[in-house]
Amino acid sequence: MRGHGLAHNLEIQLENYSPQIVRYQLRALYGAYDPVLTLSASNSFTKYPPTFEAQKLKQSNPGQRLNGDLLLFTTNIFGHDFQFENNVESLGPSLTGLLPPGLSYNLFARSDHFRGKSFVDPSLLAFQTDAETKATIPPATNNPETNNYYATAGVTLRQPVLRDSWIDLYRRNIQLRKKDLGISELALRAAVMTNVTKVATVLLRADLCPRTNQRGNGRIGVGQTPAR
Repeated sequence: MRGHGLAHNLEIQLENYSPQIVRYQLRALYGAYDPVLTLSASNSFTKYPPTFEAQKLKQSNPGQRLNGDLLLFTTNIFGHDFQFENNVESLGPSLTGLLPPGLSYNLFARSDHFRGKSFVDPSLLAFQTDAETKATIPPATNNPETNNYYATAGVTLRQPVLRDSWIDLYRRNIQLRKKDLGISELALRAAVMTNVTKVATVLLRADLCPRTNQRGNGRIGVGQTPAR
């Protein structure tokens, strides 16, 4: 009878949910230390015009005369950049996370594929003269291109020295939730003890009342004085 009354006590049922809720919140806070796996892939394409690098251009090459005046023009001859296309393909995973002392880590690996190609304009090429043999060297008319692969792997560790070294936001919240869990468990125990005391008091009074009323010849009515 007593256990049945405590099991269906509304106050105890409400207090019983408080530790469970705080316990779930505490478990959720530990999710800040779960590692995160990232898979990244990218493909970038860049096209450079012939006059992209201005520092390589000659601005004083003589040209044809117009009305007696020597015209100057910008050209893209030997020693300068032609039109260029660059394609970079990257692929790799990374694993990042945080440890309770505040140490953050990053494990990464990446594979890169570089492809580049220059588009030569034959009309802008010029014959060169060898300084020793004085022989005329014709320009190359092929389109140079590259096809290179690179692999990179590494680890990055970051440990705060001053700020967040003793305690940070995550550790503070976990400590506060642990205190809240202890408080909610004590509140549940207090509710159980209070209700057990109330039930025991009521049952004790119910056991003592008939004995007290039966000390005389019969039960004592309202307004009667017990016989001495």
